[in-house]
Amino acid sequence: MTDHFLEFTTYPGTVEQDANTNWQERAKDRAVYLWFSDFDIVLYNVTVMAQVAKQAGMVGLLFDWETYGRNIFRYENQADAREQQKTLEQTKQQVRKQGERFVQAINAVYPNVTLMVVPRLYRGLYGSHYELINPFLDGIVAAADPRMRIVDGNEDGYYASTIDDFRRLHDGTRAAMPSDPDLHDKYRQQMAVGLRVWLERNGWSDQPERNNISPARWEVLLEDALRTADSYVWVYHGGSVAPGDWWTGKRMPQAYLDGTRRARDLARRRRTGQH
Repeated sequence: MTDHFLEFTTYPGTVEQDANTNWQERAKDRAVYLWFSDFDIVLYNVTVMAQVAKQAGMVGLLFDWETYGRNIFRYENQADAREQQKTLEQTKQQVRKQGERFVQAINAVYPNVTLMVVPRLYRGLYGSHYELINPFLDGIVAAADPRMRIVDGNEDGYYASTIDDFRRLHDGTRAAMPSDPDLHDKYRQQMAVGLRVWLERNGWSDQPERNNISPARWEVLLEDALRTADSYVWVYHGGSVAPGDWWTGKRMPQAYLDGTRRARDLARRRRTGQH
């Protein structure tokens, strides 16, 4: 355990305490006052997170922009833009400016930080429901300190089952570019392709023979991902059923832990030319 990230997500406004609804439902219908309003709150929060990450010796921050509750990257949800009669194009320009301020706040504290972005970078998600995410990412790329590394966390790795799947995903990620052509070279220089995998995605049992992914298949899947990624391969933990616990070993058969270690060790030997 050498590389740690501090994760943060996007969420609209203040969370009211309501015992009758979960944390996602509380903000489902809340109007978004953000991009033309007091974005300084966001800048303060991300500055504190960058300070914590640096002082704790973490390599960086993990930014999950898949919004929970009301979607802050959907134009029709922007109450402040509507009240100020801002068009979609004007709102995109404002969001890009805020993206620049966002990364500048991080870099002022931690200039050589690694920023891992999930679900993905520049390949679209949910159609027109996220019109404002690419302008925000453009702002990050435009203003990022040259020492900063940007990693695509690639949730699409969930659905890969062969090394060819991982390679297509890697190449597609590399081919995707910022909407602003002037940022393409800078993006290529600072971006790396990561991959995300999920052992329990199709359910889970502590009896390996009942699982969709056997320990041997899991080991090969990790090997293929590690051979393909430019950067981090990471495992999402959780699901609709009680998953295995990587930390305590509860409901996690030893064969999966052993396979994970073998895949990791093989990747290290390959990188050093020992295999």
